[in-house]
Amino acid sequence: MKKNLLIVTLTIAVVLLPSLMTGCNSELPGDAVAKVGEVYISAEEFDDAVAQEARYFGITEDEQPDTYRDIQRWVLENLVVSELARLEAVELAIQASDEEVQERLDEYVTYYFEDDQAQLVDQLAAEGMTLEDLKTDIREGIVNDKVQEEVLKDIADVPDEDVAAYYQENKSDYYVEASRRVRHILIVPTAGSAPSDSSESTAPGASTTTTVADTAGELTEADWAAALALAEEVKAKLLAGGDWTELASEYSDDLKTKDNGGDLGEVFLGETIAAFEEAAFALGLEEISEPVRTVYGYEIIQAISITEAGERPLDEVRDQIESMLLSEARAEAWQQWVETKKSQVGVIYRKDLQPTTTTLIEDTVTTLPADSPTTAAAQTTTTSLQP
Repeated sequence: MKKNLLIVTLTIAVVLLPSLMTGCNSELPGDAVAKVGEVYISAEEFDDAVAQEARYFGITEDEQPDTYRDIQRWVLENLVVSELARLEAVELAIQASDEEVQERLDEYVTYYFEDDQAQLVDQLAAEGMTLEDLKTDIREGIVNDKVQEEVLKDIADVPDEDVAAYYQENKSDYYVEASRRVRHILIVPTAGSAPSDSSESTAPGASTTTTVADTAGELTEADWAAALALAEEVKAKLLAGGDWTELASEYSDDLKTKDNGGDLGEVFLGETIAAFEEAAFALGLEEISEPVRTVYGYEIIQAISITEAGERPLDEVRDQIESMLLSEARAEAWQQWVETKKSQVGVIYRKDLQPTTTTLIEDTVTTLPADSPTTAAAQTTTTSLQP
């Protein structure tokens, strides 16, 4: 059956390890690329899967021969692992019910086709498949997931001491720089009644922003004084309880932020101009600054949130560390199982496709299909364990 990339059943990482448990190429017939136990992986199935992966990433054998060969080895290893999982499912009498298959199909149709199954059928037809073909592939994916869960069932948590040890050894990874989330109201001095182009500013210190200095020849100190007077008037309204968003919309000359309350987002030390940075980082939470003269004009600044520099405590990152260590433990356990299973059943690769990498399954994520660029790595490495 032609494989496609509609359903993600496993997330796999690749590490550079020598291939183990491989046999002699002479034992393979010419139309096979590998043998797993007594089952041959056909060149036709393999070629179809490789072509699909290569198209997905825009790789051609002529233009990127080394990468193309990596994809070939990658795909073949997944086909081998898929067959190992199938054999284990037979031994353990693991099956997928019709209800489970339909539930996953419904998830896919809902998520990607807004409950319009006819659109899915049309897409399948364009790929040379039918709905029944897809259900068969979904069933295989569910069975493979169950095999994984059975193999990894005893790896469900990480000891607290391991989490603490990892944190102590990698504290520098959890250091955060001081930052402020700030908003501002910008008052630009003008010569006469003509506004300055600096009203197009997008953030303090932005290199593409026109500054008041670009029109300095047109401005006088009186113009600056008038801008300061208006800025002080606006600040007084803020201190009197005026709504920041409304006042920014009315007075701010920063056209990019005036309609969102002057929100400039997170600002880090060293990323903005000195005058703005000095004022912003001197503020307490929700404190409003005096009008600050910068190259853009006078700015009234408020700190919406404050993050002090320092290491994040273990309690804040515990879940993150646990998840990572658990994934690593599951990956290692799965890889050990794969190599043991290879040894038990015997695996032979075609000589030119001897793997230079071993695939590791990090975690089971069989929830919804994924075909966006953000999941491309998972798709590429799961050709054999997904439709």
